[in-house]
Amino acid sequence: MTGVSVPMWTKTNSFIPLIDVIELFDEKSFTWVVLSFDGSGTYPKGLNWAEFQDEVDLGKAHLTWASIQEFASSLDQMYEGEIVAYTAIGEPPVIEIEIFDSTEYNLTVNNSEIDEARLHSGICAIISRS
Repeated sequence: MTGVSVPMWTKTNSFIPLIDVIELFDEKSFTWVVLSFDGSGTYPKGLNWAEFQDEVDLGKAHLTWASIQEFASSLDQMYEGEIVAYTAIGEPPVIEIEIFDSTEYNLTVNNSEIDEARLHSGICAIISRS
């Protein structure tokens, strides 16, 4: 798959939170890394916004499957940013999620083990709900 765009808002103006996008990938073995971030909510490890930004800026915002789910669930909204998933740090990312201007999530998947049909079905389910 080269990429797909998921709107951040449904046609009925219901917000699609980051957790819904993250949970499209039921992959517990990846290391998730927040490369850039602008958003509001609760941050990992009890950090405040400035402390979390420091971790992101220093390349230290690495999260497990459980912690990326917790992080995504605790956000009110992510306005801009990029989150990637690796099978191993130093290898190319297998998943890239780019968030643009509170309008869309751009997903790029570079892993043949991720079921594209299941992914597309999940995206359709997210978009079609009200």
